[in-house]
Amino acid sequence: MGLLSLVACGHESSPSNSSNSSQDAVVIDAVTSSDGGSNDLEDAQDSTSASSDVGYSDSEADSTTADDVDPDGQADSTESVDTWDGTDTGFDATQDAGADSWKGVDPKTCDAGDKAWVRRAMLVITGRLPSGVHEIGLWTQVIDALGRSKTAEIMAHHPNYYQRWTEWVSDELRANRIGFRQQPMCFGKQTLSSASADLAKHIRDHGPMTSASTTGATMRDVLTSALYLDDLTPAWRANVFAAIVRGQPYCVNAGPMNMEALRRRDFADRFAEVYTGRTAECAPCHNSAFSVNDDPDPKKDHFWPMPGHFEKSVFGSHAMEPQKQWQAMFRRMGVVSTAPSVFYYIFKEPAAPLPAGAPKIRPWGLHAACGEFISSSMVAADPLNETGKFLGYSGSKGTVWEVESGLKQGVDQLRKSKMSIDPNTQQMPANEGLAWLMSSRIAHQVWLEVMGMPLTVSHGFPRNKAQRDKLYGLTEAFIATQWSLRKLLALIVTDPDFNRASPASGCAANDPYALEPIYNPWSVGHNDPQLHPNTVGDAVHRLPARLLLSATYETMGWALPSSFGHDAHGEFEATIGAYVSDGKIGFKSPTFQGILAWEHRFGMCQPHGELVDKQPGAKFSMTSCAGRCGKPSIESFGCVCDASCNLVGDCCDDITSVCEMKPAKNGDDFVDKLVSSAASNATATVADVASALKDRLLLEPSISSDEAPL
Repeated sequence: MGLLSLVACGHESSPSNSSNSSQDAVVIDAVTSSDGGSNDLEDAQDSTSASSDVGYSDSEADSTTADDVDPDGQADSTESVDTWDGTDTGFDATQDAGADSWKGVDPKTCDAGDKAWVRRAMLVITGRLPSGVHEIGLWTQVIDALGRSKTAEIMAHHPNYYQRWTEWVSDELRANRIGFRQQPMCFGKQTLSSASADLAKHIRDHGPMTSASTTGATMRDVLTSALYLDDLTPAWRANVFAAIVRGQPYCVNAGPMNMEALRRRDFADRFAEVYTGRTAECAPCHNSAFSVNDDPDPKKDHFWPMPGHFEKSVFGSHAMEPQKQWQAMFRRMGVVSTAPSVFYYIFKEPAAPLPAGAPKIRPWGLHAACGEFISSSMVAADPLNETGKFLGYSGSKGTVWEVESGLKQGVDQLRKSKMSIDPNTQQMPANEGLAWLMSSRIAHQVWLEVMGMPLTVSHGFPRNKAQRDKLYGLTEAFIATQWSLRKLLALIVTDPDFNRASPASGCAANDPYALEPIYNPWSVGHNDPQLHPNTVGDAVHRLPARLLLSATYETMGWALPSSFGHDAHGEFEATIGAYVSDGKIGFKSPTFQGILAWEHRFGMCQPHGELVDKQPGAKFSMTSCAGRCGKPSIESFGCVCDASCNLVGDCCDDITSVCEMKPAKNGDDFVDKLVSSAASNATATVADVASALKDRLLLEPSISSDEAPL
């Protein structure tokens, strides 16, 4: 079975990715050769129980950690920051006595085993499947030595991890990939020659007026750097500015002032969703202080908020009203100098008036495509005559400068101590409240990405105690670990429900309704109390669309294309359920149209190459300006070839935003290499090739007696 060994450990079959199993072996050897203590599943701290010990600091982790042996060569970057160890949260998960108590089952009796865990954990953490059963065997040895939690953190140092979660963060921040608000340069391109934690560390420690040493970096550079730093807060802070660069397309009939009102409302609502998990439409009926679904009778209570009146503290009122006041903080006119749309010149939108002589500031020295802004001191009074009120600020000159400053202050305070809640008013400092809500939103979205089911319902709040306790525990642990995505993922993939065995294996055969009602919170409304808990079936879900794509391309040895600025690929991603724009936000359920699109793309057995810039002489699309400058007959399609084009940032000579699909060269992908290897091996058989291919695709190398005749 020489071929099997080659395939199982042979990520060299992927010409586009250096993340091969030899790197896995380096990580495994480095960790298992040290004297790390055990951190196995049954010994792991249950940080999601929302007890008084919800988190752990770096000092509490095992002596041998992934940061001690960092295969990326990045030192732990949190040493200069005062931190809080996560203890004494002030929240008792046993409160609200009288609610249903879910008996559950012993997780040891229903765990699917280490091999199944490796397959599941590697997919959600790195975006790829193990290359074969041999790699699974290597990772199970790491589990034997260090336990699953530490193994998960080690997986999160794999090169594929950074691409997988950079894409996820881009979607979570609502970076549009196609359409009027697309940001192909800011979020789709990397300008730094190499990735490191340095850029994110600078943003973490400084305000936006202090340029980093690596000027001209894009938001994609920031997102990747934040993953290397293992602190997501710099990405969310930088996005406060980048998020208002591109707005709704100009409507001539609306006029500049009406367009400004529309855009600021849109920016503000998107900020509220992404950073707080709240919506202005739902807040009057559902907020931290009141809900029409709340009830003193636990059996009728379908509203379980976390402690504290966040809306009152952050937005100024429980109902987030009047909306125009906090929305005014997200004004664009007189603040942003960058063109509001990639089609700015097509619509002939008049330039927004800017203060005379005001310098254009690029926050932290980032790329112009990520926004050029007027400094806070030069901002004039609100052109719509609104008084902005948000995070305790009140005035006519409030902008995203004040929003980002408040967020930074809140994050910095939570690094040092737990959030303080006034026992009388249930309010907290506004900046801390915003930082806490942002942390809760991120923790929830990571849980949703991994587990497939939310911990809240449509209004943004948990529906039962089990959901509330789980979300609170994840949030506090996330903050306590300094917003570490690696540790948050390790926490989630060591949850007993993540690796639960199927009922067919005998798991909970006599009592299938044994899970807390986290995945289907409406089960508590069943007339039969025995059916109030959830079953394993309630947690069944389709994998996220972008995760399916990355796993497929990696398995086949193809370069994963980007949809930023590539409308055709973006439309395909939208069809299978990925987020690509505000108008196509994605979905999680399988659809017939999505299945057909997937079959059309991958069912033809054709190799897929990478998206590359079109060459001179090729046919250009409507949104590419490459080769068009100086040709008046085609400049009318939107290619403005003068100095003002720099305002757009993704037009003309510097950017070719539309690409074509270049077929993979012969012998480039996995199947070609497998056939080539077999042809050069005189002892190889068809059964060997079939076994190797099955191992690669299905992680099952054996050929059954039923399959052999085929």
